[in-house]
Amino acid sequence: MTIAMPACASCGLAAFPPHLRCARCGSLEWATIPVLGGTLEGLTVVRRSLALRGSGLPPPTIVVVVTDAGPRVIALLVNDAESAQTGAAVTLTQNGMALLATTVNAEPAAQGSAQVRP
Repeated sequence: MTIAMPACASCGLAAFPPHLRCARCGSLEWATIPVLGGTLEGLTVVRRSLALRGSGLPPPTIVVVVTDAGPRVIALLVNDAESAQTGAAVTLTQNGMALLATTVNAEPAAQGSAQVRP
């Protein structure tokens, strides 16, 4: 499962969101490259949501992921936020317009744990 990341057809620089011109070479030509995942850089748990009030669903967790291609993306964490830590490897998938992140393993890279505030 991958997501399609815009990349310059001339120099290969990945850009998200897509731009009109490449920031590196100025080209107007774009292609897409497959991106499998990246590294979790930060997260926040949305504890107060009018849309979810009374639904019984767990609060959504929004994460910032540094993709393997370079750009950062914002995604919805699919698995448990309590086990997610900064530096953890994540896979990215797309559901319509939404990006979904899933942590690959419980052991993060050596950047420390995420601080989740109530």
